[in-house]
Amino acid sequence: MKKLSIKSIGLIAAMGLIGDGAMAQKVDMNVPPAVINVYGTQYPTAKLKKWEVKNDTCIAIFTMNKRNYKASYAMNGKWYSSERNMKHMANLPADARTYLKTNNYLSWNVDRMEKIETPVRTTYVLQLDNHSGNQNQYEGTAAAMDKMLYFNQNGQLVRVKQL
Repeated sequence: MKKLSIKSIGLIAAMGLIGDGAMAQKVDMNVPPAVINVYGTQYPTAKLKKWEVKNDTCIAIFTMNKRNYKASYAMNGKWYSSERNMKHMANLPADARTYLKTNNYLSWNVDRMEKIETPVRTTYVLQLDNHSGNQNQYEGTAAAMDKMLYFNQNGQLVRVKQL
């Protein structure tokens, strides 16, 4: 009888630990174990906020080192990309910072910066405007503009997109 009681207690304790671990990881039942394993290996110190499943893509939204991230995976666990918002120009490659200081965008405002990593490249995406967020002052003059600048991992401008 004692063996049964000890086994029962052990089983209940183990289930409790598994349950706590699952709650801490916020595991979505729609996220395959292969995806969870790759994510855990890739970001072992991350704190998962939630999983989103869209079509055939699993998206992990998490924090790591006090920064917000988003990582996308195929259902088989293949990593597609990771994104993080950046707050400081110092996180850009030196050539990108130099470009912004010496070209036509010197007086433009940086509204948003992101670093996007894929298995084949790293891209820095910056959204800029020339109106300090106040488009009304340019209403009717067609002078207000928003642009997206794309830099490669070396800081070279690879694309400009008018918004």
